[in-house]
Amino acid sequence: MPLNAKERDALRAEAERQGMDPDEFIAGAEAADEVPDKKKPDGSAGGGVPPAEVKVYQYHLPFMTVNEVRAFIGLPATAGGDVTTGEWLASHGGVVGATPNTEDQNG
Repeated sequence: MPLNAKERDALRAEAERQGMDPDEFIAGAEAADEVPDKKKPDGSAGGGVPPAEVKVYQYHLPFMTVNEVRAFIGLPATAGGDVTTGEWLASHGGVVGATPNTEDQNG
């Protein structure tokens, strides 16, 4: 995909910052089929990572809403799912985190 001068300058600066060959870096960007965060000619969103390659790890969950998690695993949204998973667990009787035992274990 052809790049404009501003995009080339930004890529050149990033390549130099990372210690890479700027010309090779720019050539790779131009050879890419899609540029993330750009709109396709039909107006739909283009680029990004295909859904099959997106990964969610356990450390992501406290920052995700219930509906985001449900969408990731292919389930429909649920009412009240606009809260984070921690908030949802707390309001539905789930254990958010164990309380440490501060008593002396040896008696």
